[in-house]
Amino acid sequence: MDVKEYAEIWGWYQQFSHKPGTAYDHEAGNFFIRVEPEDIADFKDEFGDILPPIYEKFLLEIGAGCLSRDVNSNVSIASYNEFPDLGQIAAILREETSDWVVYPDFIAKDEVPIFMAYAHAVFVLRPRQEAVFCPHSDRKFASSFCDFLRRLMMDTSFHEKDQLH
Repeated sequence: MDVKEYAEIWGWYQQFSHKPGTAYDHEAGNFFIRVEPEDIADFKDEFGDILPPIYEKFLLEIGAGCLSRDVNSNVSIASYNEFPDLGQIAAILREETSDWVVYPDFIAKDEVPIFMAYAHAVFVLRPRQEAVFCPHSDRKFASSFCDFLRRLMMDTSFHEKDQLH
């Protein structure tokens, strides 16, 4: 992915980004709330340096939130399509996931959940790897986090069409 394409993708997501403390707008198709650096530091205190740098940058500059409309205004039929906040990621890693309906052993110790498509369907990043995977498998859904963002931007339902169920 070249620099121009990266900037276009990042810029598209940033238009939906809001400052920390903003009330979440559940009616907006796309809505993100940026994460505070202190929250990342607290997360790292508990879990170590497991957030891939590109995802940390995403949380700081774009945030956690929901993506239901793609660049063509098509709406995803997924029940979540959510980039979790650090509290949600921490709950998954601590195996306290009743709200997310993620099985306690669904995420391997070297995986960071970055996207919830729908109940029981999470995508993960692994430290020192760029690709986005299905948990506990070598199945790649995107060759990099930016490629994953690009695919979602173009079609928020792409993961449903790839028969993830």
